[in-house]
Amino acid sequence: MCDILWADPLEDFGTEKTGEYFVHNNVRGCSFFFSYPAACAFLEKNNLLSIIRAHEAQDAGYRMYQKTRTTGFPSVMTIFSAPNYLDVYNNKAAVLKYENNVMNIRQFNCTPHPYWLPNFMDVFTWSLPFVGEKITDMLIAILNTCSKEELEEEPSAFSSAPASPPLPMDTDSAEFKRRAIKNKILAIGRLSRVFQVLREESERVTELKTASGGRLPAGTLMLGAEGIKQAIHNFEDARKVDLQNERLPPSQEEVMRKAEEDRRQALERAAQEAENDAGLATVARRISMSSGSGRPRRKEA
Repeated sequence: MCDILWADPLEDFGTEKTGEYFVHNNVRGCSFFFSYPAACAFLEKNNLLSIIRAHEAQDAGYRMYQKTRTTGFPSVMTIFSAPNYLDVYNNKAAVLKYENNVMNIRQFNCTPHPYWLPNFMDVFTWSLPFVGEKITDMLIAILNTCSKEELEEEPSAFSSAPASPPLPMDTDSAEFKRRAIKNKILAIGRLSRVFQVLREESERVTELKTASGGRLPAGTLMLGAEGIKQAIHNFEDARKVDLQNERLPPSQEEVMRKAEEDRRQALERAAQEAENDAGLATVARRISMSSGSGRPRRKEA
């Protein structure tokens, strides 16, 4: 964990004068600097394209290091997503967006501040569902690497076996291990749905839902704060939005009770959707069977 967080490329990465792979990181006070040969050896050994890292301020928000000789792709990429770091660096920030097999880097500047969320909400707690959803999406994407043919393929050893009443299973048996793998994959799917619910809860825009009959106008969220302002066109729209503030406010207990009930229903719905996800169930079954039977995965040409 220390090396994942604190290891950095050498200052002369790609033009090193020694053949050393690793040098003590005297800037961090721990971990190591790694060289271009070390990065290339790591990528080739693990059949990877690039090392994408963060945790090091960059003036433009990102930095591309020397390309590998085998792929011509940058061996290391640094992405730094904190604009005007510490209110001193005056740097841009960047994010790496990968979609439909296309990789893009988006830069952005800092927002004028102080900036605060509604009700002075803790931004760290508010952002956790977004991070959790992306992590579980990534896990599912890694698991969902089977081709359509592999997912449709069923090993005859299992399909032809006659049904028998369930018996206590040996924890070292292949069937027990298959079921354990399948249950773990399904649990990741359920967790993904839960984080999706929590993320939607964090980004909910109650004003516009009230003004538009419970639905957001198409494309409004993509327009950001300015789009939200423009969606309230006239006095009547503003009055509809503000109607809830004309009545006696509910007690704190009522607010908490309703919020808990809404969340409970949403989480139950998320768990139910995960249970009924045929695609996830197919992936879980297929991976558990191939893992338990010890058969090697077929590689694509």
